[in-house]
Amino acid sequence: MAVDKKLLISQVKVLRPFEQQAVPTKIRYSGKKFVVGRDAEVVQEDSGSCFENFKVELGRLSRTQAQTALQNVSSRHRRSVVGMTMDFLTAVLEETKVQIQAGGDTFPKKVLVAEPLSLEEEGAVSGQWLANYRSNIRTALSGQFEDIDFLPEPFAVFQYYRYGLRHPILAEGQKHVALVLDFGGGTLDISVIETTADGDISHGGKNSRPLSAKSIPAAGFYINQRLAEDILFSALPNKDDKANARKIIAKVKSFQGLGDDEKSLLGDREKVFVDNFVDLLAQVESAKVRICNSISDWSLSANLHGAVSHLVRLAEDPFIRDGRKIEVPLRAERLREVFESRVWDEKLREAIKTAITRAQQELSGVPISVVLLSGGSTNIRWLKRLLERDLKIQLQHAEILEISENYQEVVAKGLAIECARQFYTEGDGDFGAVTYNRLNLALRPDGKDIDWCNFRPLEAELPRCEDSGTLLPSSTSLRAFLDRPMRWKARLSSAPRTDLEYHYLKSSFDPTDLNSVHNIVGNSVRTPRGTAFG
Repeated sequence: MAVDKKLLISQVKVLRPFEQQAVPTKIRYSGKKFVVGRDAEVVQEDSGSCFENFKVELGRLSRTQAQTALQNVSSRHRRSVVGMTMDFLTAVLEETKVQIQAGGDTFPKKVLVAEPLSLEEEGAVSGQWLANYRSNIRTALSGQFEDIDFLPEPFAVFQYYRYGLRHPILAEGQKHVALVLDFGGGTLDISVIETTADGDISHGGKNSRPLSAKSIPAAGFYINQRLAEDILFSALPNKDDKANARKIIAKVKSFQGLGDDEKSLLGDREKVFVDNFVDLLAQVESAKVRICNSISDWSLSANLHGAVSHLVRLAEDPFIRDGRKIEVPLRAERLREVFESRVWDEKLREAIKTAITRAQQELSGVPISVVLLSGGSTNIRWLKRLLERDLKIQLQHAEILEISENYQEVVAKGLAIECARQFYTEGDGDFGAVTYNRLNLALRPDGKDIDWCNFRPLEAELPRCEDSGTLLPSSTSLRAFLDRPMRWKARLSSAPRTDLEYHYLKSSFDPTDLNSVHNIVGNSVRTPRGTAFG
């Protein structure tokens, strides 16, 4: 009797480029030369700004914009966002290649890139960020690899816990619904994944089903900015100065790697404030890490007087260059207050609730059983306590897993595991070209009530969904439909004799919910004269 072979991954070897545990996505130029990672954090003579926001900008800019919009990166050099990304990745890959070849191995021809989920930003067209990001990453890696593929970061987290760490709660033969939270430097990525009872991969099909996903730009950098604002406003006695500071912060929005071209749009007084605030942000990052490393009791009511406090130096008058400096203490108690009120209450809590609600539409009452954590900002361990306190109804049957290993390495190790599983199965692994939110379609003929039709697929490979208004359920594999049309047939309550309004939605049945609408700009077609209806 034949026995199915299972893939057992006992170890994931991690390389350390530049002898760094994690290489920060930072780059600094001096002329045309540049340094990356920790070296870029050190201020050097005759150097430009330290750029650290190019990862997010890859998604905000179209391929043309990202390649042609040049900015001053040093006094003698201009570079595009894609150019900066190419320089950063080339430096890291060259260092990695040396280490791989020194170990007697061959540098790979394929690469799997972790990506944030489609970043949801207010007023932006859903899905466009991710399309831009993939296109620009492919350009930046052109010539380095023969095959470039992508995996959402929460899926890599799931792969690590289930097959790399092999946590006993995620044991074989037991079905789970996992809430995955990847809380890094730039984004909080949230995903809900359902497994089958069979833990390991089988050639018969996928064993994991992504049901919902959401991503928001509120993580490490966002925390730093909220802390810096709190410190600054506590030190500014003048109400007019506070009001002016708030106006500039609202105008700039993101202080990560602010280039000279962006600063050129500011007034002289505003530029001075920005420079002082960027310096404050760098100090806040160091203070935050030091304080978190000193906390032993992460309960929300813990007495933190024994934790380390950190003196932060800032300009007494942030609108004057090279003015007098003052020192303001950042204490653990205040860090906890700002994290809870400005980060958790304002951003994280509702985003996580939304992802859970989307998944519950397809779980048919099956509760979330486990919460998996990842990302450097997860080292702020109040996140677990706030989940337990404020989402106890949604997570009443779930166990929130904590690990002793470095949370920053979880995604990288998960990517390696997915690569091994794809090689083993000679296919797509567990998450090859699958949807992770259901795709709904609302139709409104001639301005009448919205129709939530039953859509019948005209291609045999497309799944038939019994739910009204749903074109594609979550976990639909789209690999077979690259460069191929996907068609459905539906019956409307009345014919669109003048026009047809349409709204593509992710896991939502509310066309006014702009965070869930794919086509914000165009949403109607006119009916051609003389059209006959069946």
